[in-house]
Amino acid sequence: MKKPFPILVLLILLSCQSKTELTGPQLVEKSIAYHDPKNSWKDFQGQWQVRLQFPNKSERTTNISLDKIGGIFTLEDLRESGPILRYMDADTNYHLINKQVVVHEDSIKKYGLTEDRTRLMKNYYSYLYGLPMKLKDEGTRINELVEMVNFQDEDYLRVKVTYEEEVGSDTWYFYFDPQTYAMKLYQFYHEEEKNDGEYILLDGEISYRDMRIPKDRSWYTNDSSRLLGIDYLVEIRDLQ
Repeated sequence: MKKPFPILVLLILLSCQSKTELTGPQLVEKSIAYHDPKNSWKDFQGQWQVRLQFPNKSERTTNISLDKIGGIFTLEDLRESGPILRYMDADTNYHLINKQVVVHEDSIKKYGLTEDRTRLMKNYYSYLYGLPMKLKDEGTRINELVEMVNFQDEDYLRVKVTYEEEVGSDTWYFYFDPQTYAMKLYQFYHEEEKNDGEYILLDGEISYRDMRIPKDRSWYTNDSSRLLGIDYLVEIRDLQ
């Protein structure tokens, strides 16, 4: 009678092989199915609070709200000197310090209270907290090749992502759990041959309207693994 062990090994090997045979777009679709099974991100209307921690600096708390249906974005930095609020919708944008409209050039320059900067912050937070769903946006180029790689003693499925010129110039790599397809970390390079840029480790999840949103993000430099900061997602809730 033949022993079942070789058959078991063969099944495991075939299972591992099938995962690496996924194309990049297929892998992203599976990750989206894990993080946003009911396509809730499309009509996202929520607000979340992030606690920002930096080495050798004081912590800062930021409140962000995003109404994708109404096209409204707000970001409030809670500072010792008072809250700084950015507001943007399809037609207007304004900035407040201690609930007063900012008119002094010194304050505008000090805090970067410009329309361009606020739009950048909107795109930044929408991108990070909308991943991996944002990888379906127009202008995103998902590489066909999926690699099984080891990063810090953990195995991941990795896919490379670039963007059309008018969208962005950075090169990104996204790492997913080989079993669940949950997004576990990502990294980007401005110039990959120089090993610049950063990698971001994800830890934990918060459930919101059937979405699984990564909770905490730890930022490190690619070249030296120096910790730049940690973003702690404190809570996420409906717009009030």
